[in-house]
Amino acid sequence: MHPTPLLFLLTTPAVIAAYAPKPLEIRTHRFCDDSGYGGYCQDLPMQFEVCRNLDDVLSKQLSSFRIPNDEECKLYDDPDCQENRDWVLHKGDQSYLTGCGGCAGKFCWSGCGKYWNDRVVSIKCTWSNPKPY
Repeated sequence: MHPTPLLFLLTTPAVIAAYAPKPLEIRTHRFCDDSGYGGYCQDLPMQFEVCRNLDDVLSKQLSSFRIPNDEECKLYDDPDCQENRDWVLHKGDQSYLTGCGGCAGKFCWSGCGKYWNDRVVSIKCTWSNPKPY
């Protein structure tokens, strides 16, 4: 059997690299237990689209956080980023978690009926606009 040009093309490094999965991006985010990025703060590596449960020091103590401007993070009031539970979406830095707006399962609201200060247990971050590769 003779190798065909198509088989050769499909096994070249450039073709293999083009179809290989992209590495998951990891960036550092700052989370603080006081408003205005004060008090006790932790710089935590966050992997995109992966839930992170806050440790005992920051769980239900989070009051402010810094994230890159091109990201958004969903904050959850239960462990493991459960979509059927309460959550709120924030884009960019938050110097105080006032909790204006949010979602419970698929029901979302605007306004300031629920507050997120000292309530967050888990977080999941991603690009605020899909990043082209």
